[in-house]
Amino acid sequence: MEKKSVLLLIPVFLFVAFASASFGDGSATNSRTTQAKAAKTAIRKATGPNAVTVEEAYRDSIKLDGKVVVIRGKVVKVTAGIMDKNWVHIQDGTGSSANGTYDLTCTTSDPLPAKDTVVTLTGTLARNRDFGAGYFYSVIVENASFSKK
Repeated sequence: MEKKSVLLLIPVFLFVAFASASFGDGSATNSRTTQAKAAKTAIRKATGPNAVTVEEAYRDSIKLDGKVVVIRGKVVKVTAGIMDKNWVHIQDGTGSSANGTYDLTCTTSDPLPAKDTVVTLTGTLARNRDFGAGYFYSVIVENASFSKK
């Protein structure tokens, strides 16, 4: 009796996922949406004792870590329902695109503000926030609330 060999070809698929975060500079501002850099539009700085610009949030992040900040800026990207949070990117014309300090990511459970609107946000600044899967933020504002003032 002769033995027969059976060769089964099973296709193998390789899936590669790209996170929208940057691994090199410690910020997640290099997503494809924020790569298309917003026009430098000067947005008037928020007023009050906790008011900072986007650039100041990055520059002074060590002293602002864990503190409530108020920032006024233009909404350039909104994403709903990622990790049970709504995500908003704002820019105010300050900061540097070269070092990734021109765009600030915020999380909220509030309804999303409309893209291209100018808002004032209030939230808690956090440094070196790692959500896993490559989502690392050197500076982020969490639990933000938004107003149009």
